[in-house]
Amino acid sequence: MKNNGTKKLTLGVAVLAAMLSPLLVPGPDGDHAAAHHPRQPDAGEPLAGLSPQLQALFNVGQDVFLHEFTAEEGLGPLYNERACQTCHGGLGGRPGGPDPNGVGSSFNVIHFGLDQGGLYNALRTFGGPVRQARSIRDNGFPACPFNAETVPAFANVVSERHTPAVWGFGLLDAIPDRTILRREGWGRDGIIGFANWGREPQALEPTPTAAQPERQLRGASRVGRFGWRAQTATLEQFSADPFNIELGVSNPFFPQERTPTGLVNGGELPPECDVALDHPNDVTQEDSMALYHFQALLAPPPRLRPTRDSARGRVLFHAIGCDSCHVPRMRTANRYYMELADGSSVRVPQLEREWVHAYSDLLVHDMGPALADNGGTTIGRTMGRARGGHWRTTPLWGLRFKTAYLHDGRTADLREAILAHGGEGQASRDRFDSLSTRSQNRIMEFLMRL
Repeated sequence: MKNNGTKKLTLGVAVLAAMLSPLLVPGPDGDHAAAHHPRQPDAGEPLAGLSPQLQALFNVGQDVFLHEFTAEEGLGPLYNERACQTCHGGLGGRPGGPDPNGVGSSFNVIHFGLDQGGLYNALRTFGGPVRQARSIRDNGFPACPFNAETVPAFANVVSERHTPAVWGFGLLDAIPDRTILRREGWGRDGIIGFANWGREPQALEPTPTAAQPERQLRGASRVGRFGWRAQTATLEQFSADPFNIELGVSNPFFPQERTPTGLVNGGELPPECDVALDHPNDVTQEDSMALYHFQALLAPPPRLRPTRDSARGRVLFHAIGCDSCHVPRMRTANRYYMELADGSSVRVPQLEREWVHAYSDLLVHDMGPALADNGGTTIGRTMGRARGGHWRTTPLWGLRFKTAYLHDGRTADLREAILAHGGEGQASRDRFDSLSTRSQNRIMEFLMRL
């Protein structure tokens, strides 16, 4: 084990090297950009070089992402917003970019539940696990008896989640499990990130039960990579599940309607609320799959050409250990097939053998009580193996477009967000705090060009 003096010397040498060597300045696309992409797509654009078939799928998905759904199309009876675009934002007139909301946003999602002596109760019979803040009774159907939900007074777990941009999700989906698992228990600075797990949506349990009223997915286990706690394994599921939770649009994999007193099948809704034309609403899965296609084919945000300060900040970022969790790159698998609504699939070469510069290991880490649900006083919103202060390493690409940082969007100050890191991020946070203001600014200049 190195002593403190050796660590300081190592950091000093790294910083000096960054200051003296022009060779450390990477090219406009970074050190490992794919050479066959002549131009980085702008934020909100599709991946470069799509075939006519893939471009058509992207266009259809973009239309669904922008579309404001009606109750007849399946909206509600309880919901949060009418269109995916409302929460997930856009940039330059194109959807899929960062959220337009900032600190204290009304678009944040509220999870709630009950910590019962270390066992998590999702309070499904009280409208949990997520609050739906709107009802169709306020949107043209006043006879529907369901009011918008509020968090029950006895809930002692409340977890607020900021809505993320959806760009580059296809690249994250295409990273093999083994690549992510290779980073588990990395070791430096006490970092022992772990993978959360989910299931690929291949089938459903035949019927819900009283103990588990939400029908469960059946299929192969896969490493989770989507969601603030990496609780969702595939992009296909991460499209269909929020479509049901946030808009209320049911589909074959998530067929039940959400009410203030629990889940019901579509035909079991009060007639004043049962106004959708189909049950499940998206019975052919065309809209759910279109949302999946749009997100899979949406390009990551373009990286900016580095400056001398950002190049020095890049070296500092590595020297203080931020890259132990915010891994600069991972590579996608040799093949990626995107499923279609009819059960067939189409190959997407743009997601194959690509370096993904998301700056995340996609693992879950304990980030300490300051970032935990309820300040660490409860077990927090449990999702798979993750709870309390466990959060997936947030991808840093496109950070310059965001107006609020951290899982709950609590701050618009990037320095404050860095200094909020605890737990497994404490050592790197402390090294950052010990740097001069100029060096800290160089790191932030680097981050703002990813």
